[in-house]
Amino acid sequence: MEEKAITESAVELCRRNIVNAGRISELRDRLTVDGEEAVLLWLWQRDKEEYAVNITEQFGLTAGRVANIIKKLEQRGYILREQDEDDKRRVKIRLMQEGSAAAEGFYNRLLYEQKEFIRGLGKENLQKLLDLYQAVLGE
Repeated sequence: MEEKAITESAVELCRRNIVNAGRISELRDRLTVDGEEAVLLWLWQRDKEEYAVNITEQFGLTAGRVANIIKKLEQRGYILREQDEDDKRRVKIRLMQEGSAAAEGFYNRLLYEQKEFIRGLGKENLQKLLDLYQAVLGE
């Protein structure tokens, strides 16, 4: 692709992002999870104890942000935080029954929203979206 075409396309993408910022924000809120929900869902799908450092690496978050997320999840009774017996600097995270139930609820809401989104796309546009995911994320 030529540089001029790339620049024109980038300008058009920026324009569309600005014009549709509200709609994009609404879709992001409906179709994605982040923060505490994302960490809780990840722990639920992993179905094993994890270390805080693994959360940092998985989500590209700072240690401070992960500590805040862990604190909030612990306050809600969703996880149990323990120091590693062998290395006191490491923190193990275990999903509790309440956390598992909350994660399942988040997952079901997310699944419902994804299904509604897919219904609105139709088969042809869905395939285009899946192809785009593959091209962008290398899936």
